[in-house]
Amino acid sequence: MKRVLNIFLIIFFMSNICIAKGTLANKIISNQAQITYNLNGIKNNLSSNVDTFVVDQVIDVNIAWQDLKAIDVASGEKQRVLTFLLTNEGNGKDSISLSYEHNKSSKFKPQNVKIYTDSNSNGLFDEKDTLTEELSLNADSNITLFIVADIAEGNYSANDKSYESLIAKSKAKANNSKDNKDKVDVVIRKAKDIATGTFIIRDYYLITKKSKTVLSSDNKAHTGSIIRYSIEFAIGGESKDKSIENIKVKDSLDSGLKYVANSIKLNSKSQTDAKDSDAAYFEKDTVYANIGTIKGNKKSVLTFDAIVK
Repeated sequence: MKRVLNIFLIIFFMSNICIAKGTLANKIISNQAQITYNLNGIKNNLSSNVDTFVVDQVIDVNIAWQDLKAIDVASGEKQRVLTFLLTNEGNGKDSISLSYEHNKSSKFKPQNVKIYTDSNSNGLFDEKDTLTEELSLNADSNITLFIVADIAEGNYSANDKSYESLIAKSKAKANNSKDNKDKVDVVIRKAKDIATGTFIIRDYYLITKKSKTVLSSDNKAHTGSIIRYSIEFAIGGESKDKSIENIKVKDSLDSGLKYVANSIKLNSKSQTDAKDSDAAYFEKDTVYANIGTIKGNKKSVLTFDAIVK
């Protein structure tokens, strides 16, 4: 009984390996049998003919929503993000089209909805990501995608939800004819998949606004001009007795800028550039700051300077 169980476990384990990492499409599989036999008391060797076939391409598209919970949004917010992971679980490179669908059971409808590819593979939506409607994905690989949308101005109720779906569809077509052993046929396992993310209206939220002031005699931004950046933090919505905690900032400078040493200020209080006991520091062309907690109608302001190279 123990031996039977061990054999079963081995077979199960091996089958899982095969499913997780299939043989790539277009691979030529060759087999030839070696035979020995006795004829009139003499031992002989014989090779069978070589049997070959080409591994067909399996189409298997999978997409999944990655956010751990519904994404909080508020009236008038811009570029709110839902995150998805697209995986090519097939055994060959696949061209996949992408589309967006709004669920009619939603309480509100976002505007200006677009799909982006995580072009720099950092898992976060930023200015380096690119709009996309179609992409190519290698076998056993994945890519992060974003649905990015604006929340229209409106009188929403707290906890109203909007359900937004990302649809991935392979452009491959199945071969319905008899298998051709010398040609890559296409086998459809799953050509289309859909995943749905959720936006939820919150009754209070963090407002951030970044602005700049050009500090030069001619008020123009050119080589040598100092740019003073300011980031404001406040609470919007029903904020009288609300608080938002552990607010942290990471702001990387553009390559055309050079940070002005010891220019960071939080609520007009100077911060050192070193990573020490105060609330901010500068490291590797990036400003870091711990804003902390904002409560009620209070605001916090972070400023720093940079010179145009």
